[in-house]
Amino acid sequence: PLAGLDPKTQTFVTELLLELNHAGKTIIFTTHQLDLIDHLQPRVAVLSEDHTIQKTGTASEILNDEDFLISVNLIHKHVHKHGDETHKHYHSHYVFHKH
Repeated sequence: PLAGLDPKTQTFVTELLLELNHAGKTIIFTTHQLDLIDHLQPRVAVLSEDHTIQKTGTASEILNDEDFLISVNLIHKHVHKHGDETHKHYHSHYVFHKH
């Protein structure tokens, strides 16, 4: 719901969604912005690329299942080395990163 919106309008829409959610309203929308669904609980459904339901649960249950998030292409694993140490990070696909 926030794609293409300026920051002020993104904040307005997010606050409106939270207000509706706290008032007990059901909100159905699609997003790849995982940080947004973390605020809108209690139930989340994740659809696969073929639009079938892959998993339902609370936002925290889904967001804490890294293997599942990778399997449905919502995050990717980023591995790199610093000298002899290997670091592993998980990133949403819309987050740009440099190392």
